[in-house]
Amino acid sequence: MFQEDGSPRPHAKLLLESVESLSDGGLLRRKVAAERLLLQMGITFNVYADSAGAERIFPFDLLPRIVPAESGSGSSAA
Repeated sequence: MFQEDGSPRPHAKLLLESVESLSDGGLLRRKVAAERLLLQMGITFNVYADSAGAERIFPFDLLPRIVPAESGSGSSAA
């Protein structure tokens, strides 16, 4: 997301601006809301070796990883 000098990469600039525009705690509130929805929709898994046996939500990143097309790291159709 950031270049070596600490400035945002061009393809991540809009995402960074959007995150920076959130009020204090805004990103955390969105994370908690997303986790609640995942649990309500049943997007969970169990770790059977865990003695608690509690359902866990599927891990996710609230902020997307942006990979520019010119990086060559994307998938290609076969």
